[in-house]
Amino acid sequence: MLALASAQRALYLLFCMLGTWLHLACGLSRTATNSALKVIELIILMAIRLGYMLANPSTVIFPLASLPSSLPIKLPHDIRTAINSLSLNPIILHSVCCPKCLTKYNLDDLPQVCPRRETSRSKVCGEILSTTRSSRRGPQVVPRTLYSTQDLASWLEFFLGRPGIEDLINLSYVHQPSVGVMHSIWDSPAWRSLGSFTTTPGNLTFSYYIDWFNPFSNKIAGKSASCGAIMLFCLNLPYELQHLPENTFFAGITPPPKEPSMITITAVSDPIVDHLEAMWPGRNIRTYCHPEGVSKCLAVLPGIGDLLAIRKAFGFSGVSSHNFCSFCTLHIADIDRLDYESWTARDGVHVRANAKEWRRATTKK
Repeated sequence: MLALASAQRALYLLFCMLGTWLHLACGLSRTATNSALKVIELIILMAIRLGYMLANPSTVIFPLASLPSSLPIKLPHDIRTAINSLSLNPIILHSVCCPKCLTKYNLDDLPQVCPRRETSRSKVCGEILSTTRSSRRGPQVVPRTLYSTQDLASWLEFFLGRPGIEDLINLSYVHQPSVGVMHSIWDSPAWRSLGSFTTTPGNLTFSYYIDWFNPFSNKIAGKSASCGAIMLFCLNLPYELQHLPENTFFAGITPPPKEPSMITITAVSDPIVDHLEAMWPGRNIRTYCHPEGVSKCLAVLPGIGDLLAIRKAFGFSGVSSHNFCSFCTLHIADIDRLDYESWTARDGVHVRANAKEWRRATTKK
């Protein structure tokens, strides 16, 4: 009985893998893949019947009464079920947000208009949060804008559950920095700026990438839309493997059609920062080498993006503002000063103090 159950389980997984390959690798549509799954199930049933007839020649006299009419296991007819059975679907967290200011709201307690104020003395946003759309069940009231992020802990289990990944990550803990030449971030002073964090087994260091793109391609004329991609790359992997799609954590996509402003981007980054904060003290993650789970801590070291994106994402002023530089306190009036020894570098204490002062401001000016 145990061998039969194992064979049925293997058949089920192979069936799901074939359907998933047709849908994801071959580009077959969902409807076409569902039809293919039904045809494949019929082929399997006919093969079982043929084998039954060959093994029992006497049953040919009464084929309808003696041949199996269905498979001993129920195979999925929907590709979404097949993908879920293989645990390939990421855990996506959806939240309702204001189309204008991107403030997050609970779907169960969604107001008609957005009541947020940028400051205590600002006007209410007042943007309508829901709309009516036609469906098979009639008109339905739905949110105008959703913001979707991927669950970090579940992705880490997928990422670290692949064989060989932990062995590659362990190389970063024992790496000896080269003298004079930097071949990767492992050789840089920045890698050692977090103290012993980057060399402690179990700790993971990521880079934070953000930029915006037009999902309808770049058009010279006409209307354009803008989506923002927020991604994390594991820097503990060797450099040639860091940016492969299978090693990339797609944290979220900012809602179109416009980029978040310097103020509204906080609403977009907050859910991702919450995931990162939860991982900083450590969290039990199941991995390939530790199926029962092992503590993993996570930190973000560099931010990646163009000047506009990085300044907006990390709360610094634009390149044309009075405080134009995110590395030092040099003012734009002194931009022609080349005596870099006199430039005062920014530090985390003052940056956080300035951020708190900005949040306490009562007017936009």
